[in-house]
Amino acid sequence: MKKFLYYTAFFIIVLLLNLYVHFPYQTVADYYLKQTIKTYNLPINYKTIKGNAFKTEITNISIDNLEIKEVIIHHNILNLIKRKIPYFVNDEKIKINGEISKNIINFQINSELEKLSRLFETDTPISGKLTVKGTYNFKNNKLTSTVYISNLNISIQKFNYSFDKITAEIKNNKNRLEIVKINSTGKNKIDLKGYVLINPKKLEFSRLNLKGSLSQNRLKINFRATGTISNPRIRF
Repeated sequence: MKKFLYYTAFFIIVLLLNLYVHFPYQTVADYYLKQTIKTYNLPINYKTIKGNAFKTEITNISIDNLEIKEVIIHHNILNLIKRKIPYFVNDEKIKINGEISKNIINFQINSELEKLSRLFETDTPISGKLTVKGTYNFKNNKLTSTVYISNLNISIQKFNYSFDKITAEIKNNKNRLEIVKINSTGKNKIDLKGYVLINPKKLEFSRLNLKGSLSQNRLKINFRATGTISNPRIRF
């Protein structure tokens, strides 16, 4: 009787392992990705999707004019039990990693501002390192994030400004990204308020409505930024 129970248990374990290994992850991932794109009307296209028991790779992704080399989603039994799925976005211009948990996505974005400026085809000379940490809730469309910019150098109408570090807290109101709080360190200071109205289908056409001031030593210059990300209009 014991031997029969051992054989039965062994058979069930082997069967479960085979089901786990040979489960059609690629087909399921492809279906859910297409359904998500359709449900939220997202301007996303991709060339290939490959899946196995441990990860799913989506390659040659285009989000409007934004091209991304690959997205890797890691999944295993432990992650599925915890309902926390790690992911990684790999591209020359931008790196993103984080975790998907139910309706919430945690993320960290790392990039260089010079590469992003070429991505959005802006003529403003800019350099520095960008890090964005935050969470996004799909269910209620809520974003909370903190933006960190280090070693920023920017030229605005022949004036050069440099900042050691800028930290900004950002939240959203539907498609509107609002700057809640901003701090800066270095010989220059910046104060900024307002919002960016996001165009989800054409990110470079997202509209600016920002105003603030730049301080250098005792000189303080007020400004207002309007227009779009790709074609900003800055007035002093």
